[in-house]
Amino acid sequence: MAGDTDTEVEQYVGYPRQTVVLEAVRIAYAIGISGAVTVVIALGWYWFDPGVSPGAERIGVLLLIFFPTAFALGLYTYDRRHRRDLVIADAVVRVVRPFAALIRLLRGAS
Repeated sequence: MAGDTDTEVEQYVGYPRQTVVLEAVRIAYAIGISGAVTVVIALGWYWFDPGVSPGAERIGVLLLIFFPTAFALGLYTYDRRHRRDLVIADAVVRVVRPFAALIRLLRGAS
């Protein structure tokens, strides 16, 4: 055919490259956000001093294993089912941007 253009799309595991990259970014954001939240929870737990109550250490370890996994799966599922792409990435940018502006402001003032 004379007017045909090359319409073959590079594929990985049977999916178009763009889809694979988008899913990888979604997974990375979900894991990253879950990790950051878990670090904040762990630091809070350390500050709380779990030695005060006898069963708190087991509950804390369970929470630090179960919570990040469930949170990451929840974020990924939410983002996947949403109509727009990378909803959680947009939310992170909206939350992080004011902190970044504050840090820049404080660096310039010192």
